Amino acid sequence: MAIHVTPIPRLTTLVAPAYTLGTANAAGSASTAVPSDSTLLVFDTSNPSDVSVSPAVGSSTVAPRRDHVHAMPQATKAEAEAETDVDKYLAPDFVRYSPGVAKAWCRIEQDGSILGSTAYPNSYNVSATSSGGTGDYTVTWADDFSQTTYTVESVTADAGGYSSSTGTYATGSVQIYNTTTSSGAATALRSSVVAYGDQ
Repeated sequence: MAIHVTPIPRLTTLVAPAYTLGTANAAGSASTAVPSDSTLLVFDTSNPSDVSVSPAVGSSTVAPRRDHVHAMPQATKAEAEAETDVDKYLAPDFVRYSPGVAKAWCRIEQDGSILGSTAYPNSYNVSATSSGGTGDYTVTWADDFSQTTYTVESVTADAGGYSSSTGTYATGSVQIYNTTTSSGAATALRSSVVAYGDQ
């Protein structure tokens, strides 16, 4: 005769899920059940870490949402000038604050006007140029330099036998003198001018 044994029901304990996100599968040991309508902790409510130049595996047990946004700290003017913080984004309009970057440039025609075409930029950070006489030109900066010890390079764009030199330095402008090398006589020449320094 067959004997049928009916197991005695026991109370099943329902608990909140406590799954761990990892890099490999692993069996758990708990004997509790998780309801099918439970909420599983997957997303973090913290802001994602800033963008860094150094990779890191990370140790967070939860993940950011798919549409998360990483912050990109922007370097200040002082940081751009010091060139020390490589973990920050340098905005395009702050590149000019780097010490090794030209702060202004232009080409001057013989009459003191800026040489160039409307199709391409013919100057940078230059608000005006003018002639104070034969071979005497003044270049006025759009953004002034912080002091008068900045550096200006000036060369003539004409054939040999001429020289170009700087005259009076001001924070907002500089004078350019063009002469004939042999006699030193002032001469109207085309010139290329570039300036470096702190602004």
